[in-house]
Amino acid sequence: MGWRTIYITQKAKLSYKTNHLLIQTDMDLKQIPFHQINCIVIATTQSVITGYLISQLIENNIKVIFCSQNRNPCAELNGYYNNIQRNQNIEDQISWSITSKQELWTYIVKNKIENQIALMERGNLDTSDIVTEYSSMQPNDSTNREAVIAKKYFPALFNEDFTRVLIPK
Repeated sequence: MGWRTIYITQKAKLSYKTNHLLIQTDMDLKQIPFHQINCIVIATTQSVITGYLISQLIENNIKVIFCSQNRNPCAELNGYYNNIQRNQNIEDQISWSITSKQELWTYIVKNKIENQIALMERGNLDTSDIVTEYSSMQPNDSTNREAVIAKKYFPALFNEDFTRVLIPK
């Protein structure tokens, strides 16, 4: 299983050569071994990818994500036969006990809030309100501390006028 995410942002030709991804640009040619690659994000519509490379990426369980003109993900390659492990993982997770799911959710929310506090501390921002809310966290975030903290975190990080509502262009 690879660890690298390859992010393509400029005009390039992507092809295959002896278990390597070839990335050819106007100025450069790079070869990256498949065993190092976890995911390829193609964030430009000006790239070309060969069919043979696509089939080899699928066979090697390397995820490929395509982005639209505004660089938002719009499609992903999934092979027909190599998702057996992923499907098994999903089935296993569905069958977990409610208690296990709640413990995991609590862990995820706590970790998220701890990261928010650490980021604020790095920026020398006041974390006292958020730490107070965090200390009253209940299992499964039954009192919804995540939302309460988010309502304080984002204005503290950006400004008092900050809103998380997306306004279409």
